[in-house]
Amino acid sequence: MVTQSITEESQFLLDEIFQGDTVAESVCLRDLIQWAGENPITISTESFAQLVIYSEDKLRELFDIYCEVNE
Repeated sequence: MVTQSITEESQFLLDEIFQGDTVAESVCLRDLIQWAGENPITISTESFAQLVIYSEDKLRELFDIYCEVNE
């Protein structure tokens, strides 16, 4: 149950930040996972969700950089 609520919260946050821009979401999440020192292939769903929630500021920073580069 806790894992489900964490996953739902992280999905809500991703939807809020990226608003359907799947390319930006993919790029920024890849960068976030690398920044955290995680392996994108082996990171668990729960760990990924926690990373998104607890690193919200970094994720928003990565999205801002992505938007600047792609203007």
